[in-house]
Amino acid sequence: MSVRRKLFAMLNTVLALVDAKIVEKSSLTEYLKNIERYKKPSFNKAPLPEEAVNYLKPDHPRLLELREKYRSLNLPATDHSLWTDQFIDSYRFHLQYFRGDNAYVWQYRKMGSEAVLKYLLHAYNLRTIDTLGLLGKLDEDNLFGAYTFDLNGERVVSRDL
Repeated sequence: MSVRRKLFAMLNTVLALVDAKIVEKSSLTEYLKNIERYKKPSFNKAPLPEEAVNYLKPDHPRLLELREKYRSLNLPATDHSLWTDQFIDSYRFHLQYFRGDNAYVWQYRKMGSEAVLKYLLHAYNLRTIDTLGLLGKLDEDNLFGAYTFDLNGERVVSRDL
């Protein structure tokens, strides 16, 4: 062990008494790169079923039909305050990855780098109150851009599960 590592270890032993720690600058640089990732729309790009790829696209006839019906309504609820076509386009919304972090659902941006810890803590808490045993019965399929988190090798959880 180098002198530098020994010094770090000694200092961290003392700092642990006040719940603090010295970390190397290179570790922080990597950490900060990851934080930047969470400030913009993102998704977990996993392979999708072929029928989903063909169906979930902006020019799908059914989606165009629904948009036209919505535009034809003359109701206060249809007045756009935020989710205009331009807004959605500016976020580069990927319909096929709607379960990721996007213009509609901010999965990471509000939580930042603490997202993983928060999801896992919620999963542990849910396990203690899950009287129906749903966590043992339901599975995460990892589709449509969902971010998933490994719960100590016991199971995979997501925002939806």
